[in-house]
Amino acid sequence: LIACAHFLNMPLLQDKARTLANTLLEAHKSLACAIFDEASLFGEPTESVKLGALAIVRKFPEDSLLSKPGICFLRPEALHELVSDDGIVCEEISLFLALNKWATAGNEDDSFGLEPEADRVSIAKYLVATHIRLSSIQPTDLIGIARKSCLVDEKMISEAFEAQALFAEKKMDVRFSKKRKRR
Repeated sequence: LIACAHFLNMPLLQDKARTLANTLLEAHKSLACAIFDEASLFGEPTESVKLGALAIVRKFPEDSLLSKPGICFLRPEALHELVSDDGIVCEEISLFLALNKWATAGNEDDSFGLEPEADRVSIAKYLVATHIRLSSIQPTDLIGIARKSCLVDEKMISEAFEAQALFAEKKMDVRFSKKRKRR
């Protein structure tokens, strides 16, 4: 509506549509991804709405990414833009869960018009590999969530555990190598 009002040179309608979008974002944070995605399509006329949606995702990532509809209906380009945004304040596991939700959204009955599941999984794997810091995810979540997903392989899990172990050894001055005591 905003882009149409811009095209038709109707600034009053544009302002009302922006206000409506902002009101929806405040009331229904789960719509932030859908609004971000749509606003991404039209460039300058919808830039302020896109930035408003991004601000909601940054401030309320779990509500906007993991609730329904949340992240499920994002196009790959918008998904990449959100996942690569370092302004989102959340734990890495939340972004991982969001990508896993997006990758498996093709299995849901209400996922009309989405990319085939194989494409979604491939895209999500790439985004996990390039934007998710697996070594920042709790070991129990790496085992219980990440390993069970279709988005990481054993090598990635192993590398995350190795990074965690090396950090723990260095940071906590843990001595893994101790002399054995005779009994």
